[in-house]
Amino acid sequence: SAYKIDQLQAMQWSSLLWSSTEAKAVAHCWQKTGLATPLRGNDEPDEDGEDEGVEEDDADGEIVDLMLKVVSISL
Repeated sequence: SAYKIDQLQAMQWSSLLWSSTEAKAVAHCWQKTGLATPLRGNDEPDEDGEDEGVEEDDADGEIVDLMLKVVSISL
């Protein structure tokens, strides 16, 4: 039962799920928050159908910088 798991099992499941999550999915989630610009090769227009025209190298660099900041957060 999902309600009768211990902390170790939950941590193991979390680790398994995180390692099987594609980087593309994580980047897409960050884009949806509005905190990150689209990755290179993402042709999805914004809500009004317009392409934001973000430089590819700038977008990739911003994503990498943001992800490094997130990783450095200690809880």
